[in-house]
Amino acid sequence: MIIDFQNVNFIRQEQKLLSQITWQVNKREHWGILGLNGAGKSLLLQLITGNLWPTNGPLTVLDQKFGQTSIPELSKRIG
Repeated sequence: MIIDFQNVNFIRQEQKLLSQITWQVNKREHWGILGLNGAGKSLLLQLITGNLWPTNGPLTVLDQKFGQTSIPELSKRIG
């Protein structure tokens, strides 16, 4: 699995910006993310690249679970 969000939340300054996101992207799938300004598109990308961490909920990218892998090493594999 390329990306796996399981009930991921992101809270900043007591404001919930992402709530209960469950999303999986498998090999050979192509996704596009559309939405209005402020909808959370860039926030999702920042979570996937490890620039931000979810408030709670497991996040796995390229079969590497955040909190159990080296983000700098994972970042080298993200294109």
